[in-house]
Amino acid sequence: MVGFAVCLDASKLEPPSRAQAAMKRIHAMCQSTPTSAVDHTDFLPLHNLPMFISIESKRHGESSDKAELQLGVWLSAQWKFLASMFGSGPNSHAGGSLGTERQQKSLEVMPSILVRGHSWRLMISTLKEDGMRRVIYKGVEFGTTQTAVGVYKLSFGLQWMAGWIENTN
Repeated sequence: MVGFAVCLDASKLEPPSRAQAAMKRIHAMCQSTPTSAVDHTDFLPLHNLPMFISIESKRHGESSDKAELQLGVWLSAQWKFLASMFGSGPNSHAGGSLGTERQQKSLEVMPSILVRGHSWRLMISTLKEDGMRRVIYKGVEFGTTQTAVGVYKLSFGLQWMAGWIENTN
Protein backbone atom coordinates (compact mmCIF):
# COMPACT_ATOMS: atom_id res chain seq x y z
CA MET A 1 0.00 0.00 0.00
CA VAL A 2 1.10 3.57 -0.60
CA GLY A 3 0.89 6.31 1.99
CA PHE A 4 -1.30 8.79 0.16
CA ALA A 5 -3.42 9.13 -2.97
CA VAL A 6 -4.82 12.01 -4.97
CA CYS A 7 -8.38 11.13 -5.91
CA LEU A 8 -11.17 12.77 -7.86
CA ASP A 9 -14.36 13.73 -6.05
CA ALA A 10 -16.64 13.78 -9.09
CA SER A 11 -19.44 15.48 -7.17
CA LYS A 12 -17.34 18.66 -7.10
CA LEU A 13 -16.90 18.92 -10.90
CA GLU A 14 -18.35 21.89 -12.76
CA PRO A 15 -20.81 22.26 -14.37
CA PRO A 16 -23.25 20.08 -12.38
CA SER A 17 -24.16 18.10 -15.51
CA ARG A 18 -20.52 17.03 -15.83
CA ALA A 19 -20.49 15.99 -12.17
CA GLN A 20 -23.67 13.93 -12.60
CA ALA A 21 -22.32 12.17 -15.71
CA ALA A 22 -19.03 11.35 -13.97
CA MET A 23 -20.80 10.07 -10.84
CA LYS A 24 -23.02 7.88 -13.03
CA ARG A 25 -19.94 6.30 -14.71
CA ILE A 26 -18.28 5.78 -11.33
CA HIS A 27 -21.40 4.13 -9.93
CA ALA A 28 -21.53 1.80 -12.95
CA MET A 29 -17.88 0.86 -12.41
CA CYS A 30 -18.44 0.18 -8.72
CA GLN A 31 -21.34 -2.14 -9.54
CA SER A 32 -19.25 -4.11 -12.02
CA THR A 33 -16.34 -4.96 -9.71
CA PRO A 34 -16.13 -7.79 -7.17
CA THR A 35 -15.17 -5.31 -4.42
CA SER A 36 -17.78 -2.67 -5.35
CA ALA A 37 -14.94 -0.18 -5.61
CA VAL A 38 -13.81 2.08 -8.43
CA ASP A 39 -10.13 1.24 -7.83
CA HIS A 40 -7.91 -1.70 -7.00
CA THR A 41 -8.19 -1.03 -3.28
CA ASP A 42 -11.26 -1.90 -1.25
CA PHE A 43 -10.47 0.78 1.34
CA LEU A 44 -14.03 1.97 2.04
CA PRO A 45 -13.42 5.75 2.18
CA LEU A 46 -12.01 5.55 -1.39
CA HIS A 47 -14.50 3.10 -2.89
CA ASN A 48 -16.10 5.71 -5.18
CA LEU A 49 -13.16 8.12 -5.60
CA PRO A 50 -11.01 7.33 -8.66
CA MET A 51 -7.34 7.36 -7.73
CA PHE A 52 -5.18 9.38 -10.12
CA ILE A 53 -1.87 9.84 -8.31
CA SER A 54 -0.27 7.51 -5.78
CA ILE A 55 2.19 9.03 -3.32
CA GLU A 56 4.78 7.05 -1.39
CA SER A 57 6.75 8.82 1.33
CA LYS A 58 9.96 7.88 3.10
CA ARG A 59 12.07 9.69 5.67
CA HIS A 60 15.38 11.14 4.60
CA GLY A 61 17.95 8.36 4.68
CA GLU A 62 15.46 5.52 4.13
CA SER A 63 15.98 3.32 1.10
CA SER A 64 14.59 4.82 -2.09
CA ASP A 65 14.90 1.36 -3.71
CA LYS A 66 12.37 -0.03 -1.24
CA ALA A 67 10.03 2.92 -1.86
CA GLU A 68 10.32 2.51 -5.65
CA LEU A 69 9.61 -1.22 -5.34
CA GLN A 70 6.59 -0.59 -3.11
CA LEU A 71 5.27 2.03 -5.53
CA GLY A 72 5.91 -0.31 -8.48
CA VAL A 73 3.89 -3.13 -6.91
CA TRP A 74 1.05 -0.71 -6.12
CA LEU A 75 1.01 0.68 -9.67
CA SER A 76 1.13 -2.81 -11.14
CA ALA A 77 -1.99 -3.73 -9.18
CA GLN A 78 -3.66 -0.53 -10.37
CA TRP A 79 -2.76 -1.25 -14.03
CA LYS A 80 -4.11 -4.79 -13.68
CA PHE A 81 -7.35 -3.48 -12.22
CA LEU A 82 -7.76 -0.88 -14.98
CA ALA A 83 -7.09 -3.51 -17.63
CA SER A 84 -9.85 -5.63 -16.11
CA MET A 85 -12.24 -2.66 -16.22
CA PHE A 86 -11.45 -1.20 -19.63
CA GLY A 87 -9.85 -4.12 -21.41
CA SER A 88 -11.56 -6.70 -23.51
CA GLY A 89 -9.70 -9.77 -22.27
CA PRO A 90 -11.05 -12.78 -20.36
CA ASN A 91 -10.42 -11.08 -17.00
CA SER A 92 -12.40 -8.01 -17.93
CA HIS A 93 -15.28 -7.29 -15.55
CA ALA A 94 -17.08 -4.88 -17.84
CA GLY A 95 -16.01 -6.27 -21.19
CA GLY A 96 -14.26 -3.03 -22.05
CA SER A 97 -17.56 -1.19 -22.29
CA LEU A 98 -16.85 1.48 -19.69
CA GLY A 99 -15.56 4.89 -20.65
CA THR A 100 -15.09 6.67 -23.93
CA GLU A 101 -12.21 6.01 -26.30
CA ARG A 102 -10.60 9.27 -25.10
CA GLN A 103 -10.85 8.15 -21.47
CA GLN A 104 -9.41 4.74 -22.26
CA LYS A 105 -6.60 6.40 -24.22
CA SER A 106 -5.82 8.61 -21.20
CA LEU A 107 -4.94 5.46 -19.26
CA GLU A 108 -1.64 5.25 -21.12
CA VAL A 109 0.11 7.26 -18.40
CA MET A 110 -0.14 7.00 -14.64
CA PRO A 111 1.77 9.58 -12.61
CA SER A 112 2.98 8.91 -9.09
CA ILE A 113 5.06 10.81 -6.58
CA LEU A 114 7.89 9.60 -4.40
CA VAL A 115 8.58 11.86 -1.42
CA ARG A 116 11.90 11.18 0.26
CA GLY A 117 12.79 13.57 3.03
CA HIS A 118 12.46 17.04 1.51
CA SER A 119 12.60 15.88 -2.12
CA TRP A 120 9.46 15.34 -4.21
CA ARG A 121 10.02 13.26 -7.36
CA LEU A 122 7.51 12.75 -10.16
CA MET A 123 7.48 9.20 -11.49
CA ILE A 124 5.60 8.12 -14.60
CA SER A 125 4.26 4.63 -15.19
CA THR A 126 3.18 3.57 -18.65
CA LEU A 127 2.46 0.42 -20.60
CA LYS A 128 4.72 -0.95 -23.31
CA GLU A 129 3.19 -1.28 -26.76
CA ASP A 130 2.21 -4.90 -26.05
CA GLY A 131 -0.14 -3.55 -23.36
CA MET A 132 1.18 -6.04 -20.82
CA ARG A 133 4.55 -4.89 -19.53
CA ARG A 134 4.71 -1.83 -17.34
CA VAL A 135 7.55 0.67 -17.21
CA ILE A 136 8.23 3.19 -14.47
CA TYR A 137 10.29 6.21 -15.40
CA LYS A 138 11.99 7.61 -12.33
CA GLY A 139 11.34 11.11 -13.52
CA VAL A 140 12.64 14.28 -12.01
CA GLU A 141 12.55 16.17 -8.77
CA PHE A 142 9.83 18.78 -9.15
CA GLY A 143 10.10 20.43 -5.78
CA THR A 144 11.54 20.41 -2.30
CA THR A 145 10.47 21.60 1.11
CA GLN A 146 13.96 22.91 1.91
CA THR A 147 13.63 26.28 0.17
CA ALA A 148 10.88 28.78 -0.58
CA VAL A 149 11.51 28.40 -4.33
CA GLY A 150 11.32 24.61 -3.95
CA VAL A 151 7.95 24.92 -2.19
CA TYR A 152 6.65 27.18 -5.00
CA LYS A 153 7.79 24.61 -7.56
CA LEU A 154 6.01 21.92 -5.56
CA SER A 155 2.84 23.98 -5.41
CA PHE A 156 2.90 24.67 -9.14
CA GLY A 157 3.56 21.01 -9.95
CA LEU A 158 0.70 19.80 -7.78
CA GLN A 159 -1.68 22.40 -9.24
CA TRP A 160 -0.68 21.35 -12.76
CA MET A 161 -1.37 17.70 -11.88
CA ALA A 162 -4.77 18.68 -10.41
CA GLY A 163 -5.64 20.34 -13.74
CA TRP A 164 -4.52 17.20 -15.58
CA ILE A 165 -6.80 15.09 -13.36
CA GLU A 166 -9.79 17.32 -13.98
CA ASN A 167 -9.21 17.41 -17.75
CA THR A 168 -8.62 13.64 -17.98
CA ASN A 169 -12.02 12.87 -16.50
